[in-house]
Amino acid sequence: MEKSSIDINHIAAGFYLVTTENYQNELMDKEPSEVGKITTAWITLPFLSLRENLLLGVSKNRRAKIFSYFQLVDLSPTILRKSTKELTDFEKIKLQFVHFLLQEKEVLFLDQSCQNLATSGKQWLLNFCHKLTQTKRMKIFLFSQDEQLIHLPIIDDII
Repeated sequence: MEKSSIDINHIAAGFYLVTTENYQNELMDKEPSEVGKITTAWITLPFLSLRENLLLGVSKNRRAKIFSYFQLVDLSPTILRKSTKELTDFEKIKLQFVHFLLQEKEVLFLDQSCQNLATSGKQWLLNFCHKLTQTKRMKIFLFSQDEQLIHLPIIDDII
C-alpha cells in the first residue's frame, strides 16, 4: 500500500484551504471513522427523523448536548420539525456540524461547501470554522478552488 503524502495526524489544529485536486482526492479517501465530511449533498436515512439522523452514531452520554450545539451553530431546535427535503443547503451544513460535534470528530472536511451559499452564509461558515479550530482545537480542511479564499487571514495554511 502506498504511503499517503498528507498525514492528517501530523498536522496541527487549524483551518486549511485545500486547492489541489490531488490532495483533495487523497484526503477524501480517509476512513469515515477518522473524519467528518460536510457537504451540501448530505445523505440521511429516509426512514429516520431528522433528530434520529443527527444522533446516529452518537454515544448516549453525548446526546444531551444536541441543543447546546444548536445554539453554537445559530439554529433553533424547531428545525427538527422539518423533513430533510425541506432543509436549505446552509441548514444542512449547520446540522452536519452539530452531528460531528456530538460525535467529537477532531477532523472535518468541507467539500465545496461554500459554493452555493449566499455571501452571508459563506462569511458565517468561514468564521465558524476558524472559531472551532481555536476553541475546540479541530483540524478543518476546506476543499475549494475559490481564489478569493486564498487571501483570507483566518486560513492557517493552503495545501
